[in-house]
Amino acid sequence: MAGTNPTTPEEINTIQLLAKGVMEIYEPPLATINTHLKELTEKQEAVHNMLVSERRRLEDLQNDAMLDALTRAANVEKAAKNKAASQNHASKS
Repeated sequence: MAGTNPTTPEEINTIQLLAKGVMEIYEPPLATINTHLKELTEKQEAVHNMLVSERRRLEDLQNDAMLDALTRAANVEKAAKNKAASQNHASKS
């Protein structure tokens, strides 16, 4: 039977029974694994979405902090210019 096609009905029946037995053994665990993989994939997507959302929130906070720092620096510079201008104005008087 090695290397040849089955020719007798008995050989064909044996092969069909073997295939049926293999399917009965492996199909239920594979279906369970498939279900678990789907569940894990859904959980992974949820965690990924949470991480993306958190990253955006942190970037927004960082941008807000940077904007605050730039605003403070501009205000300090403006105050220094105003002080210098008032001192120049006072010294000219």
